[in-house]
Order: sequence, then C-alpha cells, then structure tokens
Amino acid sequence: MWTSQYDNTTEMYQHFSKLNKARSAIGSASASFYTDKASIAATTEHEIAVAKGSMLSVLSNRGSGSGSASTMNIPNLSYDANTQLLDVVSCNTSTTKSDKSLDVVVQDGAPQVYIPASFNSDNSICSTTAATTGSGSGSGNSGAGFLDAQVPFLGGLLAVVAGIAMTAC
Repeated sequence: MWTSQYDNTTEMYQHFSKLNKARSAIGSASASFYTDKASIAATTEHEIAVAKGSMLSVLSNRGSGSGSASTMNIPNLSYDANTQLLDVVSCNTSTTKSDKSLDVVVQDGAPQVYIPASFNSDNSICSTTAATTGSGSGSGNSGAGFLDAQVPFLGGLLAVVAGIAMTAC
C-alpha cells in the first residue's frame, strides 16, 4: 500500500493518525496499556462509554442528522478530579468534576475519544485545542474534520475498530 503512493493528506488518514498517536502516547506512559482489558464505564439507551487505561471512548447509536444531543454522566473515572481531558476526535477539552465524573454531550451520535490533555503537551495529536466551558461539556466542534461532514457513524465505526485493535494488541 505504501509503495503505491497512498494519500496521507486525506481527512480519513489524519483521523486514524490522531487515534494512533493517542494510543502510542498512552502506551508509552503505561507498559500495561496494551494488555489491560477494556471495561464499560457507563451506558444509556443510546450511548456507551468504554475505558481502557487512560483512554475513554464514548460511542452512540444515534445517527448523523438526527439533530439529537444528550448529556451522559460517566461516574467513578480513574482520572483525578479536575483533570483536563482531550477529545482526540474533535480536539475539544473537557474537565472532570470534583467527584471524578465527566459529563459528556453527545451531538448527532458523534464519537469521542478522551485522553489526558497532558499527553498532547507538544501538540502532536491535536495541533489546536479548543477549550470548552463547563465541566466536561465537550460540545464544541473545532477540528472534527470529516465528522463535521455529517458522517459520525463512520467516525464511531473507526473508533470501535481502533478500540478493538487496541484490545487485541
């Protein structure tokens, strides 16, 4: 594939690149990340939050264009209180509450993949980070790329595939 001059400037390639950089950053910080099992952190009728090491993925079965937004509270996270988290899909930040929970706004079923923002101190994962207001709102859309083009299902599928690949490694 690489010998055929694969286009590494596409939004899809850039999306996978960010997910892989986030995975590598966490794997470098924790020797057990690749062997740790993922666990269900929270669920609603339409959303699921999956935690694995320092990574938290939020996926939804709501489709793009549904016009729906819902807030999901994810309690008892392994992060410290008031930890700034980076959603590597949108490059937005959110902050855990004093009780170590996170409120996440899921808009139109768009997936979210959170890591501690400190893993992006060199801006290698997200070159620009859009700070959001409130604790864990995650409602901005800066840097979402092809997800802004109304294909959050594809983004969710990609996040699931990346999560499965992380668990299998």
